Amino acid sequence: MNISNKKKKKQVYHRRTERLLLAITTLFLAGMVYNYYSNIKNEFINTDHEYTTGEKVNLVPGVKSEAIKTVLTKGGYFTDDAYINFITKNLLQKVNEQKFLPNLGSLNKEDFLLDAAIFNNTGSESGKLRFINSLAHLGMDSALYQQEKSKPVEYPSNVAVQPEKTSISIEGTIDFDDDKISQPVPRKGTLVKLTQIFPDAYFDTLPQNAKPIQTEFFARTDEEGNYEFSNLSKEGNYSVLPIRPGFEFGISKGAAEISKSRSFDFSAKPHQLRLLDRVEYRQVKEDKIFTVRTPSDFKKEFFTYLVLFALGFWLFHFALSIKNYRSDQYILPLIMFVLGIGIVVLYSIQDPLRDEVYGTGMAMYSGLLLLLFTFLVFVFKKNPVNRFYQSRWFDPIHKFLPAANQLKSPRGYTWLAGSIVIMLLLLVFGTGPEGSGVKVNLFGFQVSELAKYLMVVFFAAYFTVNADYFRNIPDNRWLTRKNALMLVLFVFLLFIYAILGDLGPAIVLCLTFLFFYSFAKEEFFSMLFSAFLYGLLLFIVAKFINTTQVNYLPWLALAACVGTFLFAFFQKKYESIFFIILIISSFVLLATLPFEFTQRLADRNSMFENIWDNSLIGGDQVAQGIWSLNSGGWTGQGLGKGFSKVMPAYHTDMIIQSIGEELGMLVLIAIFIAFGLLVYRCMLVARRTGKPFMFYLVAGIAITTMIQFMLIVAGTFGLIPLTGISVPFLSKGNAGIILTMIAFLFIIIMSNERGDKFEMEYVKSNFDNVNAYAILTFFGVVIIFMGSLFWYQYKSNEYITKPALVLNRKGEWQYSYNPRIGIMLREIKAGSIYDRNGILLATSNKNTFESFKNRLMPIGANAALYDAQLKREQKRYYSFGNDLLFWLGDYNKEIAKEESSGYAAEFRHFTLLRGFDVKYATTQRTSDRYKEHRFLPETERETELQLYDYSALAQRIKTGKNSGLINEQNRKNKDIHLSVDVALNEKINSVIQRKDAYKNFRTSVVAINTKTGDVLASALNPMPSYKDLKLISNIDPLEYRTIFKQIFGEKMVVPRDLGITFPSRPGSTIKILDAYASLNKFGLPAANISYFIEAGEIIRPGEPAGENVDMQKAIVRSSNVYFIKLVNDKKLEQNLFELYDATGMNLLNRGGFYFQRPEDYESEKYYKEWAKYTNRGKGVFNNNRLMGSRRRFYSNLSNIAWGQGELTATPLHMAKMSGAIANKDTLQPSRFLLKSWIREPYLEPGIQVGKHRGMGTLLASYMKEQSAKVSTTTGLNVYGKTGSPERDKQIKEGNKTSLKRVTDAWFTFFLESPKIGAPIAFTIRIEEIGNSEFAKQMAIDILNELKAAGYF
Repeated sequence: MNISNKKKKKQVYHRRTERLLLAITTLFLAGMVYNYYSNIKNEFINTDHEYTTGEKVNLVPGVKSEAIKTVLTKGGYFTDDAYINFITKNLLQKVNEQKFLPNLGSLNKEDFLLDAAIFNNTGSESGKLRFINSLAHLGMDSALYQQEKSKPVEYPSNVAVQPEKTSISIEGTIDFDDDKISQPVPRKGTLVKLTQIFPDAYFDTLPQNAKPIQTEFFARTDEEGNYEFSNLSKEGNYSVLPIRPGFEFGISKGAAEISKSRSFDFSAKPHQLRLLDRVEYRQVKEDKIFTVRTPSDFKKEFFTYLVLFALGFWLFHFALSIKNYRSDQYILPLIMFVLGIGIVVLYSIQDPLRDEVYGTGMAMYSGLLLLLFTFLVFVFKKNPVNRFYQSRWFDPIHKFLPAANQLKSPRGYTWLAGSIVIMLLLLVFGTGPEGSGVKVNLFGFQVSELAKYLMVVFFAAYFTVNADYFRNIPDNRWLTRKNALMLVLFVFLLFIYAILGDLGPAIVLCLTFLFFYSFAKEEFFSMLFSAFLYGLLLFIVAKFINTTQVNYLPWLALAACVGTFLFAFFQKKYESIFFIILIISSFVLLATLPFEFTQRLADRNSMFENIWDNSLIGGDQVAQGIWSLNSGGWTGQGLGKGFSKVMPAYHTDMIIQSIGEELGMLVLIAIFIAFGLLVYRCMLVARRTGKPFMFYLVAGIAITTMIQFMLIVAGTFGLIPLTGISVPFLSKGNAGIILTMIAFLFIIIMSNERGDKFEMEYVKSNFDNVNAYAILTFFGVVIIFMGSLFWYQYKSNEYITKPALVLNRKGEWQYSYNPRIGIMLREIKAGSIYDRNGILLATSNKNTFESFKNRLMPIGANAALYDAQLKREQKRYYSFGNDLLFWLGDYNKEIAKEESSGYAAEFRHFTLLRGFDVKYATTQRTSDRYKEHRFLPETERETELQLYDYSALAQRIKTGKNSGLINEQNRKNKDIHLSVDVALNEKINSVIQRKDAYKNFRTSVVAINTKTGDVLASALNPMPSYKDLKLISNIDPLEYRTIFKQIFGEKMVVPRDLGITFPSRPGSTIKILDAYASLNKFGLPAANISYFIEAGEIIRPGEPAGENVDMQKAIVRSSNVYFIKLVNDKKLEQNLFELYDATGMNLLNRGGFYFQRPEDYESEKYYKEWAKYTNRGKGVFNNNRLMGSRRRFYSNLSNIAWGQGELTATPLHMAKMSGAIANKDTLQPSRFLLKSWIREPYLEPGIQVGKHRGMGTLLASYMKEQSAKVSTTTGLNVYGKTGSPERDKQIKEGNKTSLKRVTDAWFTFFLESPKIGAPIAFTIRIEEIGNSEFAKQMAIDILNELKAAGYF
């Protein structure tokens, strides 16, 4: 017989299908690469040109100092040459030291920190301010700093805060072990400051003669670095911070409403500052004046690693072909497809010249791994994985067990132990992003993926041995014991990962184990169906039944857990149903625990319940993802043209949304299908191996990947709470891609294995249903994801501009808008802003700015400031600089843009100035999570919000950079005119800022047109300071009050528009409202109501006493007692509330408004709250024993009757009231925007505040008599009312805080202006100057100045 016929011919596997699919995938990815490069090519050409013109600088060793100095000078980032030289010198030095900057953010990182004292020696004011500001953040002012350096005060290490003994203390240890501290520092002698923190309102409740309250206590550490503050007040609020010149100890630590002793340790680091502060860095980054790599550098890196990536796949393919592997031919192309998309998008979502290049790491490591496995294909013997499983090295721990000889097959305990050890090490030594509360890195490596795969190997080994027992053994004791162990494992995983800050990995592992368990028990379908019904029920309750007052989810979760446990216990089966319910319920139940580590979970649940409205700081993450998907639409913005970088976690958790924005939803659907096919092919591989261990290992890897993918996508789509895990193959993460690639490359290796006939029969009988269920489950979820994409696309016109209502860091409500709105609009040059008379206030056009110069100098523009702006290249040019800072805001520095700062037209009319007519409404919202300070308890806070309707921009946002919007809008007229009369404003400024009598007192003066409500002026002394506001902008909002005082002390600072957004007690000016309330209730005869004033009743000297006083006398001679009696006796509360409501005044921090009455303003709600306040103690007025004495006036209602207590008003509020009197009892709403390119002046309907004809005329006659001195001196008919409100100011003297009684001077008045064609109402407030005569004299000086200018 022929020998060749005896031998079986060896089958050759050509792998043609794999080759074809790899070729198609390679071409597809090459097309993506070409598209991306085409999109960024023009930017590269422009950048190379700007290098030569000096407009941009590449920060690499050897860069010229003159180049850096030139771009910094042109950009106007700094105010003095000495500081520019300092920044240039140190920036150059650091760049040369670093050799290579991974991204522009390195300028703000540790390697670019400088010794703080250097800033104090720059010879520039900017440097000194940076240093002083930094001292404030370290808990000291410059005086304490000098004292600690030269002559420290002695303090013991243990300090009793009060004589009364308590069991509560704060203690801790200070160490100086940081590697950057070059010289040994003794632990002894470090000053430690304990601060007792009170709410601001607390001091208002103290009597005038209250003793000073010690709020600061000092100790010095002993030889061991220990300190202690004892005898702390229970429920007190305390913060503690060490102080030592030359060192910093991080942020202060402490507790609100302390109830037990606490320990706070601190570690010292050298006191260093960033080279650029927050504002400077933001400006430099936005203007893109620096790069960290040239276009040629990026192109070289980009193409090199993408070639390596593609080469790795092809070489691995050829290795499989050469070695004649019969491995699955679909898995490798599917991996290349998904991973390739992820890598290209990671390149495209970053700035190629300024950001870290995320795609490079992914491409490099995946390419190198493929080359490694190409080599291993030639090294491996047949069936390497199974051989390793059978070896003694697979499970060394198993070999040392006492019963190892009886337990023939390994149990995988070594892999379990390794996973647990990693988790415990991560718990003890792990770190994460600062302030996130998450631990993900161990000694610089992200190890959670490694722990996951170790656990998967354990699962595979465990079920290989126990699957048949679970399925067949009727011994309930054995099953109960195993179930108990499983429950322990589940609880351990859930607990440990909850402490680590994220349940995601635990859920993935628990569900993987549970899938295997349900497979073995043949309960998979019933488990899955139960989970679906339970999840649906939770979804319905969370979205449609829960209220802000009642959360039914914990009760539902508890009932479900107990119910399914009892069901499984009595049925002796269906344990998998109980376990899946337990896992799902862990999201709900753990969130209810009062621990810090569970708060993150509770927050994510809150975000899930309502992605558009949740009481969560940063609760817009899912909304951000929806905006990104809406922006991408079906076909995407294009590679490199999206704005996904504005999303949190855009390169990790939210990578699916980033891909959707760049490439569109069609590509996302392709990715979903590819993942489904990948899982399907892996399950087929698992089946074909024929060996239980390899089946469970391959299926475990596939199922773990499937679950991880489903959880993160469902979370970012808002279908379940966010889990925070990464997306396999797509999310940035070098450790993650290395381990995932190794796992799937081993699957390809294992797919070469084929079971024999007996093994395949076993697999078929036990696992075929499992495979079908798993695959169908995944594809079912994929269909749900696709449905979500269709839904978001269907609602895209609504969602893309829909704001999310979330909390800011202080716990106040704020609207979070799609950032792409601002990005798109910022590309358009804004229109010019003019005053009511056509005077230029702000413009983007330098030529226009220059053309107005000669016209503006006589009005009050600063010539030096004007010329300085003309030398720079700025986005916006401001004619009057700081004088109108709060009127306009500063777009260049993004200063004074908050609602509380002032009108801020640049930001309030951001869209209008760019050619879009966007409507907005004012709303109010109350938060119960407001924190005045980090270590004060949460309280309620009302916030006035601007709700903008950007729906008209929806289509523009979708078209993105591809639209001709920018050129179209730049050609349009986009100018607006404000109501301000800048000449009038500057005339007032010249009086209040320069006259010796007033220039040392903080002053605000508001003027309005009484007929139209136009706000004509809001003048301030001192002039707002850019430097002050820049320092303020760097203060942590939760530390604002403390640090503000440490930076500025008693310096006069104007942090906002005092005349419009800073309310205080109005004093006797409020009496015109009291009189109005009386006249409204009783008609004009109310003027005849009189009261006899006893001498013992008067509050201030000079008031009428021992005589009858009527309304005329009470206003002219400012009788406090008369109006207290009138308000109490005639029960005028409701009438007063109506006037407070109309003007926008504030009572008890409830209600009120500054600019526009909110549309959802709840008057009735505020009336009830105000009434509750005024009713408190009201009965004392009618106490017979107190008749004839002042004590009968000690009530809340009596206080507000003469402008004291909790009633606060701004000068604008009082000007509006005076204006109503001048306007025949009609109060005209304030108008700030006079006209725009789309709308001519529009007058809102006035509010009739007088119910009887002649009220205003009557009161005007009284006010004229009260202002006779002003009229006589100026020769004008002036109608006014003065006020001298007293308030208690907190004064810090040493370590004690006391109250100092100060008196403000108010004067509200009106007079006819022929030039304006209507009466002008003014209100003056001079803080702490004394009685109201000073305000009268200021009025005389202002009126004389304006009279000379032709206004009167």
